[in-house]
Amino acid sequence: MNRLALAIMMLAIMVRPVSAQTSYRVAPDFRIPRVIGGEVNSDGTVALGKGFTTSLVAPGEYEVAFQRRLFTGCPVMTVTPVGSQDNVATGEIKQSSCSNVFYIYFYLPGGTLLVDNTFQFVAVGASR
Repeated sequence: MNRLALAIMMLAIMVRPVSAQTSYRVAPDFRIPRVIGGEVNSDGTVALGKGFTTSLVAPGEYEVAFQRRLFTGCPVMTVTPVGSQDNVATGEIKQSSCSNVFYIYFYLPGGTLLVDNTFQFVAVGASR
């Protein structure tokens, strides 16, 4: 019985190659994720990165605006404060509706006082 099964498998491989890979059709409007990263100085100027503008709106409040052509749909963003390990500010991100503009706020731990802080970010969105 085992020899018969082996012979059938060999014949199947010789007639039609077998593959473990699955292929899918991709729709014409398939969207490829785009990732943009950067670093912003505590005074609101761009330290690293391109494709966006930044500004210090008020103490501890920053605006990061991405060029419109970079993302379609609603991008998302994550922020990491850069500074001393002793007194790390907490970042909060706000986005009005579904836009390419984000507002970042930095608070001292356990308080409501806004403070200027250098930060890094990563934004991800759909791109055609």
